[in-house]
This record gives sequence, structure tokens and C-alpha cells, in this order.
Amino acid sequence: MASRFLERARKRARSRIPPRAARYASSPKPSPATLLAYRRALRNLAARYADAGRETLFPVLGEFAAEADSSVRTDARGRDGVIRSLRRTVVDLTKPARLRRLTRDTASRSERHARAELQKLGIRLKDTRPELAPLIERWRERNVSLIRSLFGRQLSQLEKLLARGEGLSVSVLRDRIEERFGVTESKADLLARDQTLKLNGQLTERLQISTGIEEYVWTTSGDERVRDSHAALDSTRQRWDTPPVVSDDGRSEHPGGDYQCRCTAFPVLPELEER
Repeated sequence: MASRFLERARKRARSRIPPRAARYASSPKPSPATLLAYRRALRNLAARYADAGRETLFPVLGEFAAEADSSVRTDARGRDGVIRSLRRTVVDLTKPARLRRLTRDTASRSERHARAELQKLGIRLKDTRPELAPLIERWRERNVSLIRSLFGRQLSQLEKLLARGEGLSVSVLRDRIEERFGVTESKADLLARDQTLKLNGQLTERLQISTGIEEYVWTTSGDERVRDSHAALDSTRQRWDTPPVVSDDGRSEHPGGDYQCRCTAFPVLPELEER
């Protein structure tokens, strides 16, 4: 008898969960405008890095070879000189003060949007700015580090390319350098997207908890890009104090915490369930 009662209770609980499409439409999602602005800012850094690289490297390649199709013959001092020049450009582009201004704007816009998304659901929010300040500061510091590491790694890859470019024609080496600049821009795009999604997930978590919300319904976007492990979590009720396992290695995350995760957390509230 007890087991039948529990099963009926579970069915009633499941029936109160809105369909996935309805949940996703109203779940707190990151601001597309904020993502585009952050991506644009990082692309601008990548473009300035590429322009400085072309200005520094391409004239030198011409000096290293008598003709455009001649083999490149660089020496260590020549390579070191152009890399030092490009490294100074990277240091200037990724000064912490510059990146902190950039991340401050992104974080402020993300916070305003996250609050507005919950208020659209009729959830009244208290002033959580003092509570969110440490979270936002950690995100900003993390992003300053990630951006600097991105350009540092790309510069190292370019240095290796120059070292291995002995014997290549100038035109081939130029093409490969251009490919590296394209990789830098692509990685800047991925960083902007991943970190905007993560910040939205973290803000959503703290804002929901601050209003007394203890549970949420994991909600995917429902398209072919959803990971199998995330699809298995779709429509399940989860607790904020117990993130679910999202990978085979046992890693646990809330929506937005996994790399490039677009899943959202639909808040579980009695008044929302009744609605």
C-alpha cells in the first residue's frame, strides 16, 4: 500500500514539471548581447595581435629569403628578435588593468541579465550584490588568467612554427602563420562563449539559493549538440547543494558548469508548479 502511495506521489511530482520546451523558453539563460560583446572584445585583442605579428614577421621573412618562393633560412638571433618584439605586443595587449576593465563590463551585464531572467518568472530578489561580489571577482580573475594564458600559448606555438619553418618557402610559411592567427581568434571565441555560460550558471545558482530555492529541473536545449550525459539529466529534479554527475570520470556540475554547457536550471517553486 505504501509503495503504491509513493509511486502515485512520484507521478504527481513528475506531472507538475512543465515540458522541456516550455522550461527552456523561460529558464534563466545567458544574454546573447553580453556574449557577443565579450566575444567582440576578445576578437579585437586577437586581431591586434595578428596585425602586430604580420607587421613584425612578414618583412623579416622577406629578408630571410631572396625571392618569394625561396626557402626560408632564419638564424636563432633573427627568430629571437621578432619573437621578443611580438611578445612585447602581447604583454601590452594583455595588461591586467586592461583585461579587468573588459571583464568588469561583461560581469556587470551578466549580473543584470541574470536578475532580470528570474524576475520574469515572478521571483522577487533581494539585494544580493554583496553576496555576488566574491563570485564575480573570482570569475574576473579567472578570465584575466585565461586570456593571458591563451595569448601566451599562441605566441609559443608561433615561435615553434618559426623554428620548424627552416626550408619552407616564404609563401608556405606565411600561410601557416596566418593559420595560427586564425586559431587564436577561434580560441578567443570559444573562451568567450564558455566563460559567459559559466558565469550565467554561477549567477543563476547564487540568485536562486538566495531566494530560498533548493531545487531546479535540469533543462537542455534539446538539439543534436547536447551531450548524452546531459540529455540523460533532462527533466530531472536536482538540488543546488548536490550537483549531479555529468561525466564518466565522476565529475559533478550544475547547468553551465561543464565546458560549453548550454543547459539551464528551471527553478522548482510551489507557485511555479501550480502555474
